[in-house]
Amino acid sequence: MPESVRYDRQWVYSAYGETKDPEVLKELVDAVRALEIGEKSEWITEDYTDILTFTFADGDTLRLEFEDQCWVKADDERYEVTGLDQVRTILEAILPETQ
Repeated sequence: MPESVRYDRQWVYSAYGETKDPEVLKELVDAVRALEIGEKSEWITEDYTDILTFTFADGDTLRLEFEDQCWVKADDERYEVTGLDQVRTILEAILPETQ
């Protein structure tokens, strides 16, 4: 289980938030694990990207990137994803209230 997550929102505007709350982290990890990966996509979206950076106790990090309704792998391949609405609902609560 990660110790923290940083969420970078790169939509038409940029924002970020962080949390170490174990309940939020568990809910977020469960939502990410529940995502269903579909077909490969050739679509690129430039103004609707979510980046999650999980940090673990040993200092390792895991970066996940989502564009619109696609997961972007480290090699820039994109795959359609079902279930991102739940992930984004959790991420919304991580952002500061000023957004």
